Parts: sequence; C-alpha cells; structure tokens
Amino acid sequence: MAGNAAWELQFCSIRLLEPNRIFPSGSQLGDSGLWVHHTAGCHHKIVPGDGFQGLSPGETLRVPFYGEHWVVSRTDVMPNWYVVDPDSEPRVVSSTSGETLNWVRAFDSENKWKRQPGDRYDPYEWDERLSMIDYRDLGDVGVPFLPTPYDLDLSSSSRLNIRTGDWRVAFATEDIRNEAEYLAGKCEVRKMLLSMCLKNIGIDGNCFHTRSDIFALEIDIIKKIAGDVVMIKARWLVIN
Repeated sequence: MAGNAAWELQFCSIRLLEPNRIFPSGSQLGDSGLWVHHTAGCHHKIVPGDGFQGLSPGETLRVPFYGEHWVVSRTDVMPNWYVVDPDSEPRVVSSTSGETLNWVRAFDSENKWKRQPGDRYDPYEWDERLSMIDYRDLGDVGVPFLPTPYDLDLSSSSRLNIRTGDWRVAFATEDIRNEAEYLAGKCEVRKMLLSMCLKNIGIDGNCFHTRSDIFALEIDIIKKIAGDVVMIKARWLVIN
C-alpha cells in the first residue's frame, strides 16, 4: 500500500470508532499515519494521511483504536472488509472474506468479554446451555426421504381406483372446506388441509419445514382433444 495513494479500507463496525474524536473530520489512529472516518450507520473507512509511509508486501502494521461501548464476542465483528481506490475495482481483503471470522482472535479471557467492573456475564459452555433448556434425546435419526416426482396418465380406456386408502382430498384455505368435505365424502376418501404459509408448508396446520425454497408443488392439467384423453400431472419438486 502506497503512502500517498487515494485508497480507502471500508468496513462495517457495529460500534462507533473513536467516538470522542471522529467528528467532524475523522480521527488519527495513533502514530500510524492512518485516519478513520465515519460515513453512515455502521460504515467506517480508514484512509492514509500525510504521515503514512506505506506498507510492503508481507509487512505488518498494528493500528490501535477505541470503540464505543464494547465488543464481547467474535460475532460482534463484521466480515468482508474491502479496499477501494479510483484506479481499480473494489476488492475484499481475503483474510476477512466470508462468514467464518477466522481472522478474529478468540475471546479466551475475562478481560476480553467483561463489559465493565462487576459484570457477571461469562460465556456458557455447551453442557451449561443444555442444562438450561428443555430437551429430549430422540435417539437415532430416522431414514431421511425426499418426495419422488410422479406422473399419472388417465384415459377413457382405463379406470383409476381411489378407494385404496392412500388418496386424500387436499385443500389450501378454509373457505373451500365445505367443497373439500363434499368431494371427500363422495369419493370415500379422507380430507387433508394443505397449509401454504409464507415460509412453511404444513399439514393440518402444523408446519414441518421452515424454508420456502426446499419444495415446490407443480400441478398441470392438460386436456388432449384427440382421443378425449385428460392428463393430470402433479409432482413435488426438490429445489437445491
């Protein structure tokens, strides 16, 4: 990094940096020759000042700064810091890339997670967390399954038996319950409420999955004039 270039290191900090000195024109970071500025919200930027001598490849520069309030866990630090300058595209600093926060050192002592004198907070160990919640050991996980796409072709020359015990009349909203009950009664099959929530798909009102991008229901009703054949296709789609 050149000392006289117009680059900027931009990043998000949930705590305002140098709160007593950053306004209105930024704050110098120790004797590093770097300045920090607040732009908006959590967004900050570090820029070189007149005293910045530059950095050679592989060289390290320690820059102290003061943050308002506290940072008491690794997840208080935001990832994906990036460098911009007028002559190139913005680039994410590779060591800060992604959500793993591997570049943030461990909070492994009290002086790193205590917010103030007398603070009684200590991070929970996994066994302490389990002892504080109501949980049951459900044993081994069952065999997972995925709905298999299925096509059914019907014609006037064949018959379909729906009284096998595994057919259901499904309806999506309560305002057509009467129609569903009538149809189920005529066909001698059971009815089923298929609840399509914003981010859930449920049966009998109980949502069994909380993601909307896993399954999709596709129904096509096609009438072929030739041969008076009616084709109904319904299948569950598994979306990766």
